Amino acid sequence: MNTKAQHIEKLSRRMALASLICIIALPLALAIVWTSNNPILMEQIIGLDIQNINQQGATSGLSLIQRVLGFLASMLPVGMLMWGLWNLKQLFSQYARLHLFNTATTTCLQRFAKALIFIAPLDILSGALISLITSFHNPAGQKALQISIGQPQLSTLFIGLVILAIARVLMVGQQLKEENEQFV
Repeated sequence: MNTKAQHIEKLSRRMALASLICIIALPLALAIVWTSNNPILMEQIIGLDIQNINQQGATSGLSLIQRVLGFLASMLPVGMLMWGLWNLKQLFSQYARLHLFNTATTTCLQRFAKALIFIAPLDILSGALISLITSFHNPAGQKALQISIGQPQLSTLFIGLVILAIARVLMVGQQLKEENEQFV
């Protein structure tokens, strides 16, 4: 076996493993964030400014139900990312077996792209839900609904669309190759 093929196998195995580790680590990290009483951690990881939403001004003021619902709401985009990473793991597992251009690899790439595309609106929805959840114990007139659309959502959407376009080109190329092979 040549060194290029060995390099592809080795790199692909590592990427499949990294994808699997991320699938496991993401929900665990979110659970740690939602069980912590650190508002800085919540703001940096979840993007949630508790000080401005929750009238009590600290994460310690969040009830158990708010934390559970907040975790579930934040799992919307993370769950989609986990599905995307599972497909990325499958893609790299195919590459590790040197199955580089076939229907399975193209399908995995398309699914990963679709996951990225769906993450953008799910992230917006998640942020809005979290702002409602964390402020629902505030007095009337002081509840918050924050809807945020920014560079992270737009970048994720754009990258997903680019990868989807590439996957579709690969699919058409593969179909053309199969048609040509039938003529031989």
